[in-house]
Amino acid sequence: MFLAFLNISFVTAASFFSAFFAFLLQIFLSNNLSLEDYGDFIHVFTLITIFLPFVCFGVPQLWLKIHGELGKESIKNFDKFYFNILIILVLVLVFLIFWAKINQFNSNEKNLLFVLSFILISQIFFELSCSVLQIRQNFKKLSFFILIQNLIRLLMLLLIYLFIKNMTVSIVSYCYLISAIIVIFISFFELKDFFNKNKIKISMKRIHLFSFYNCLPIATANFLGMLYLSSNIILLNFLSNKESIAIFNIALTIFYLTLIIPNTIYHKIYLAKFHYWANHDVLKLKKHFFYGSIAMFFLGLFCSLTINLFSDIFILLFFGERFYSSIHLLNILSFALPIVFPSYVIGSILLTKNLISKKIINMTIVAIITPILSYSLFLKYSLTGVSISILIISILLFILNLISLKKNGILF
Repeated sequence: MFLAFLNISFVTAASFFSAFFAFLLQIFLSNNLSLEDYGDFIHVFTLITIFLPFVCFGVPQLWLKIHGELGKESIKNFDKFYFNILIILVLVLVFLIFWAKINQFNSNEKNLLFVLSFILISQIFFELSCSVLQIRQNFKKLSFFILIQNLIRLLMLLLIYLFIKNMTVSIVSYCYLISAIIVIFISFFELKDFFNKNKIKISMKRIHLFSFYNCLPIATANFLGMLYLSSNIILLNFLSNKESIAIFNIALTIFYLTLIIPNTIYHKIYLAKFHYWANHDVLKLKKHFFYGSIAMFFLGLFCSLTINLFSDIFILLFFGERFYSSIHLLNILSFALPIVFPSYVIGSILLTKNLISKKIINMTIVAIITPILSYSLFLKYSLTGVSISILIISILLFILNLISLKKNGILF
């Protein structure tokens, strides 16, 4: 019990500091770039990050799933997945180029898209390394890996800023590029060590259909989840201007900062356990669902109240008067936290056994409704309407996931 608590503490602390570094990045960028340049950066960066969960094609989560079901014997099948990732990476890059052409990106956006696309490659190495470390139960090193992405980005920006006081969006993008290369380098050696010790040979000969069909549901669920969370930034690029994107992004950044708590607990620590319990100890899974959901509800409620009490001081202190409008948007978003926090418990359970098809259906519904609802509410209430849309969609997704669990007799 003490060891489990210690592991959770390490990974939670690392995730918190990683989120804190990401927050510092936003403070640095928002204070050193014009609203238009900051909006440009956020627009392109968000477009790329939508594909971050998909570009790994669900392989890290599938490794955890089959390892939870089969144990160490599953490791010998890990070599079936690499070519699939390469194919998906190429398809994503082709789509991004096509998207830039049909939406007539300006030269600044095109340069950003090209440079920041390297983040996709680094994400593959990063996610696979994190999965390997969870399988090895090396939570200290996992904590280090969770830290490195945002920490390296922040250090690179600060280092460049010491020599070049006038930061531009191009310089920022190249700092992110160098950071991505460093993450690839570090992750490569971790994966190489794992492959060598388990005698895994990388096969790039063909798509393995079995692995492809097993990865596709997980990758689809991941992609739809990110699309549901990030599509509003892309939508605002069509409906409004870069200044609106910048203002709305600050509210979203702080909102996402709080989500690092349930995300760490249920995606970095308990996901592997959930896969095992779903197959070998359903009663323990039910027990954790009950107590975990209650704990997450009250934790989300606490975060919501804290934001409403201190959001004005917080935003004005760190971001300045330019982002005053973000305060009201953040307060609205915070009301979703008591629902979103326990949703992580349910969402993780829906990744186990054969329930992922239910999660895909639910995520598809909200991914379709989100832009429609946001568009309708934006026309009437501007950015406030988009925040209200996220609140409504969060409640809808929670209800749909809960119904899915009940219908399949997993928890009731």
